[in-house]
Amino acid sequence: MKTVKISALSAAILLSGFASTATWAADGETVVIGLAGPLTGPSARIGKDLENGAQLAIDDINKQHPTIGGKAVTFKLQSEDDQSDPRTAVAVAQRLVDSGVAGVVGHWNTGTSIPAARVYHDAGIAQVALVATGHAYT
Repeated sequence: MKTVKISALSAAILLSGFASTATWAADGETVVIGLAGPLTGPSARIGKDLENGAQLAIDDINKQHPTIGGKAVTFKLQSEDDQSDPRTAVAVAQRLVDSGVAGVVGHWNTGTSIPAARVYHDAGIAQVALVATGHAYT
């Protein structure tokens, strides 16, 4: 049996209960992880860094040929731009839920994470917002 080393981001994704939402692909399971953050606007640099980091983590784990229940899985990133705007964040969260993501990394700040969290909670989807530290969120 192969031991798989994963990054902290990958561990958070794996621990978020994604297995039940994986979709079947011809060569195994595809697990789509959502990323929500400011990809445009004044905070775009930070959002792009988050997106690049998440993609690196996904590429890293995919190189290790992970399996779930004996079936090969491939992780895929679906990025959405919330523009650091609370209303846009809710729309982004709904798009990610509707597309069937297994879990979400983001939103970048507390002001977007709190309204989006309600959408993810209602859908039973895990959200890992690494920078949202407001008391109302944490």
